[in-house]
Amino acid sequence: MREFGTESDMMAEVRALRHNHNLSTDSAIRDVAEAVRRNIDPVAFNRALLKLPQAARDFWLMSVSA
Repeated sequence: MREFGTESDMMAEVRALRHNHNLSTDSAIRDVAEAVRRNIDPVAFNRALLKLPQAARDFWLMSVSA
């Protein structure tokens, strides 16, 4: 299984995808995470979080304003 990277690692991966046509913002990872959290059943989401490795849980629970 692949390690869950840091936010910086994930942003580098986002920017590398189609680098000649990539318009991702500096906050793309957080923006997507926030959109997912706003549009998902919180009970089901929390239940799913319990099945994830700690680094992944930390990511999904990060402050969207940070």
